[in-house]
Amino acid sequence: INRFAEQLLGYGKDLDVITQAVEADPVAVLPNSHLAALHLFAETADAPDCALPYLRVAQANLTNATEREKLYVGAIAAWAEGDIDRALAYHETLADYYPRDIVSVQIWAIPLLQSRRQSRLTQFD
Repeated sequence: INRFAEQLLGYGKDLDVITQAVEADPVAVLPNSHLAALHLFAETADAPDCALPYLRVAQANLTNATEREKLYVGAIAAWAEGDIDRALAYHETLADYYPRDIVSVQIWAIPLLQSRRQSRLTQFD
């Protein structure tokens, strides 16, 4: 997880470390939700479908997850569902309760930009 955070925050090229984490522990909540987020970063039409298997694993293993992990999975799931406002609300809650969670803040930026882009596009409708 730490190597993934370093790569993400430093715009590194070795983001595949999160895939290795999922392979090492296939039911771990954070690696699966991080991998789902990476798929969503692509912003392609099939990105939510690619993210879904990892989200399902994360959601199925929330019983022993921390509150922080539950909020994070909720944020990524909302983003995958296209509910940007709900995703942003989850990330805002994470920022309020866990201000040092820089990975969440970095990931928060993508749906925030999508939201702003969408609002600009609707101005022209």
